[in-house]
Amino acid sequence: MQLRGQRPIPIGLLDLLFTSELTLEVMRATGTHIPTRDLVARIVRFSQNFDYIRELIAAALPTDYEGDTLDEVEGMVSGALSKDFDKPTKRGQPQSQSAIALKGVQRNGIEAVADQNGEIFVGIPQAGGGVIYH
Repeated sequence: MQLRGQRPIPIGLLDLLFTSELTLEVMRATGTHIPTRDLVARIVRFSQNFDYIRELIAAALPTDYEGDTLDEVEGMVSGALSKDFDKPTKRGQPQSQSAIALKGVQRNGIEAVADQNGEIFVGIPQAGGGVIYH
């Protein structure tokens, strides 16, 4: 099945967004600058696209958020890139259980995609060929 407008979402990015305390701090919307800056510094490993990162941060903020954090995201991305946060980290660092599990998911070809409406689907390869999306 081919979804119109799908774009792959790296499993590691999902792990970061769903398991990081930083995401919760951004969602609380109190003192958002520092947690957003630190979250952006981790997101740039997966994407350096300013608009995409801004959308991710906007999705974490409450719908009634009125602060200026979203206006600061571009500078945060630039700062993170200038400090090479988009480069791989040192090998041998301990990994979370979810990171280990997600690597297994990746190894088996399972993927997450979003359609043009932002709906997330998981693609599971089938033994006989093809992929089923849920």
